[in-house]
Order: sequence, then C-alpha cells, then structure tokens
Amino acid sequence: MSDQPNQHSVDPKKTLFYIEKLSCSYNEGKPVLDAKELIIPKRKITVLLGPSGSGKSTLLETLGLMTQTVNNESSAIYFYPTDDHVHNIADMWGEDQEDERYEIRLLYYSFIFQSTNLMPNFSALENVGLTELIQNKPESEAYFNAIESLVKNLSVTSLSYEKKPFEFSGGERQRLAFARAINPEFTVLFGDEPTGNLDHFNSVKLMHFIREFIAKQREN
Repeated sequence: MSDQPNQHSVDPKKTLFYIEKLSCSYNEGKPVLDAKELIIPKRKITVLLGPSGSGKSTLLETLGLMTQTVNNESSAIYFYPTDDHVHNIADMWGEDQEDERYEIRLLYYSFIFQSTNLMPNFSALENVGLTELIQNKPESEAYFNAIESLVKNLSVTSLSYEKKPFEFSGGERQRLAFARAINPEFTVLFGDEPTGNLDHFNSVKLMHFIREFIAKQREN
C-alpha cells in the first residue's frame, strides 16, 4: 500500500483512480500516452473517446495491470479499491510484485474484451463460472451463479449450457463474455469496445444492465 497523493485533495469515497504525470510507451519506445492529471470516479460509467491510436487501449492495459507501459518514475496511478486503502499501481511492475498484481486483478478487476477471449474448450457454463472458481468459490455456488447469469443476461436454456463458444454466434459469444465478466464480484469493470460485436438491441440491453448494476452499488 502506497501513500496518498500529497499535492491534491482526493476523496477516497468518490475516487477510483487518481492519475498524475503518467507517461506510457511500449518497449521503452516513443511515448504513446501522456496524462498530466486524470480522476476516474467510483460508481460511475467512464467512457474514453478518441481516434484510433490516441491511447485508449494503452490506458486500459495500464490501469488493468495487463501490460507494463509506464516509463516515467514520477508517474503515479493511485487506485482506491476501498475508502481506507490506496495502491500506487504505477509502481507494481517489479518481478517480486507479480503476486500483488495478481491479487488486485483477482479481487477487484473484471474485463470485457471485444475479442471475447473465451476458453474454446470450455462449455458456456464453465466459461461463465471460471472467475469465481479461480476465486476459490465452491463449484456448486460458482455454477449456480453462472446459470443465473446465463438465464438472466443471455436467455440461455439448460440445453445450451454445455455448448462450446464456437457453437454460438458472434453476438452470443460477446454476451457470453459479458456474463462471465459480471458474474463474480468486482470493483472495476473494464470494457474494450464491449458492445462492438452486438446489434443495437443487445448493446442497449447490456449498457442498461451495467447502469442498473452501478445504481445498486450506489445504494450499498
């Protein structure tokens, strides 16, 4: 756990990420992203808009602890998973910090990717329940929650639980990836063009569900 930023007053109850002096590049090459200051609030949908190559995916990979892109020692990314904890995740790329990065991703993060990244040899049920199994939830509980998510968000019947991803359409696979992402508990849901493979109706349905989820989080 790192000290909180000194130069600015940040409210941990409202702030999810506070970013300052961030510079990112790949393989120590030319910087592809510079951010002097950025605040991402809790319990809100934050959308990054910009042309291709403007650094949207780089920021997602950096915040999500997926890729080491930070190239400036003065860069800071303060992550507030709870009101009384803060981590400077810009400093978490040492070889001895792999377990710490893994723990943050496991406990607090969830992801929806346009390419879905489903496990091809797993059934729909196994894909959706995978994260909770990794989190050491009992198999019966993980699969019960997975079935509920499949029925609620995908209208998948018991006849389809054992289907493999290749047996679903592109839009169905995208919704399957969405069900997997929202099935476990999480603090941050990252989405890289999460509705890119969906038609308008299902895109609206997915975003409506996310808004409902955030509204429930605000009530807690």
